[in-house]
Amino acid sequence: MFKVLLYLDNYEKLVDTVTHMKKLGIDVDSHQHPLQVVSQAIDFNTDFVILQAYPDSEAMYNLAGKLNHLAKAPSVILLKKEGQKIDSAQVMKNKINRVFSESFEIYDLLSYLLETRGFNPQEVLNKYLRDEGGASQAKKPKSVSLLGEKFKSRDYKDSLKGFDPGDCEPAFDSQKVGKFKKELSQQKQSSEKTARDQFLEALLKNQAG
Repeated sequence: MFKVLLYLDNYEKLVDTVTHMKKLGIDVDSHQHPLQVVSQAIDFNTDFVILQAYPDSEAMYNLAGKLNHLAKAPSVILLKKEGQKIDSAQVMKNKINRVFSESFEIYDLLSYLLETRGFNPQEVLNKYLRDEGGASQAKKPKSVSLLGEKFKSRDYKDSLKGFDPGDCEPAFDSQKVGKFKKELSQQKQSSEKTARDQFLEALLKNQAG
């Protein structure tokens, strides 16, 4: 599908995010620290690099700039802590494609990645939910997380016009996820009801005979 180079210092969140990406068919290479991010990006031939903007945001801006000078420049996603200020001039200068806050809904991230690579997020995620038997397996991240629950799904140049990169809006409609879950539940209930009715009908015929 495409490749993601992921850096999260929270191991639990790292494993959870990687799990969902792999279930969608995304090829992901994950690390807790971006010590060799440039060489790893080259070796992995990645399409996306997700970096934390803390504890040293200036170092992350510089790394993003180096990544954008590669022969195959990956899309760079920067992660920020709640309340952390991001320098929009540095975002533009180093061609950072998106900035996320630290708490996130997994479907927001997946939707952004899919849409950026030309996929229909709703179609792909719908199939993912059905294959998983609903959204119960894709648990919403808890208190410690490193991507933004809010972001804009637009070209990154437009996304920097008139707003603080730290204050964004949802790109993936969580109501759609709820709708998918409801549809799956209704289908399951309908299937169970049909099977029960067929059993009772057969039982009554047998007794009548």
